[in-house]
Amino acid sequence: MHRITLAAVTATASIALLAGCTTAAPEAEPTTAADLSADVPTLRAQIPTEVESTPAPTPVQGELPEGYGYIFDDTGVLSVVTPTAWADVDGRPFSTSDGREWASLIATPDAAAYPSDWNMAGIEFSGTAVDGQLDEQVVKQFLTDLSAPLDQNCDALKTAQPYADGLYTGWFSNWNGCGEGDTFGIVVVAQDPQFHHLVFLRGKFVTEEDNGETFTQIFTTFQSTQGLVKAAAEDRVFTGE
Repeated sequence: MHRITLAAVTATASIALLAGCTTAAPEAEPTTAADLSADVPTLRAQIPTEVESTPAPTPVQGELPEGYGYIFDDTGVLSVVTPTAWADVDGRPFSTSDGREWASLIATPDAAAYPSDWNMAGIEFSGTAVDGQLDEQVVKQFLTDLSAPLDQNCDALKTAQPYADGLYTGWFSNWNGCGEGDTFGIVVVAQDPQFHHLVFLRGKFVTEEDNGETFTQIFTTFQSTQGLVKAAAEDRVFTGE
């Protein structure tokens, strides 16, 4: 496994979700560029907003390794397993300048250090409701925009490769050698099987445990219930390497 760092995450990632959906919900207006285009704040630059509550995710059954546990965002739609040592958790939602609402979950050992220290592990996990399957180029462009801090500070390994983990499908890019160390970085942009929401997960993985058990737990448990959908996958496995 590799590791990811978001040292430059203080820079706002401009997300140009340029096209609409290839399919739309019945009796709903198609999603347009204006609906999706905006700047995504990162970390503590989030803007609190109201997000409609949906049923909380149902954790995958099974005993977790010692030192790991589920965390949830403030609106109850996002969940993921992270190390309990990543105790600086921020579950506040944010809204982009066009009014789009995002549920958000940030976990790291030290949120103050996370934006600028490539040796500080952590993740940013966010999701927003959409009305159907997004065009492939839309998702790839979003991935490119979110990847900018890593492109500028790390060595690219894989760029815009297909992502599938048994539940979510989309695209991912990853890097190593972030900053002056060997931090590994990854960004994933993906949709659920029913195309009710779009999620992105961006993170840094620094230690051997980060790149092993921590990476596995995160990428086999992250999920959202936005759009009132929950499609639990059995034997979920990350196959994007």
